[in-house]
Amino acid sequence: MEIKFELLQKIINAIDVGIVFVDTDNKIVIFNHTVGDMLNVDPEERIGTSILLCHPKESEQRVLQVFDFFRKNPQHRTKGRIVNVQGRYLQQTFYSISDEKGNYMGVMMVFKDANEMVSLLKQSGEFEEPRVVGVDEKRPRRTNNSRVHKA
Repeated sequence: MEIKFELLQKIINAIDVGIVFVDTDNKIVIFNHTVGDMLNVDPEERIGTSILLCHPKESEQRVLQVFDFFRKNPQHRTKGRIVNVQGRYLQQTFYSISDEKGNYMGVMMVFKDANEMVSLLKQSGEFEEPRVVGVDEKRPRRTNNSRVHKA
């Protein structure tokens, strides 16, 4: 059964985790509503734009390093971290996506709420505040016609 893109979008928008897929050209192909709510961004404004526009200009090199890492290391499939986005902790996991021949196709990012986990780690003294690379460091750049997404 071949899944149509429209059906895939509906499935991805129905789940309660944030999903972003970035292709080989670092363009956002999928940006579901859940991640839009988490980051306070209109998903429709992000699809088709560079992933770099989701981060302040000062973070561009670090963002590109993450994607280059997966491009150059196809055997390394995942990487994760906790980020602080405007006071909300999110667990961000990167998944390298390759075709059946092992050719790099892009990176899928999955975002989950991590506030409860961080609270427990803080209570046990096992939490170190993350070095924020992106949204909370300074406001991300918006496309010319961007508007804040409202649920």
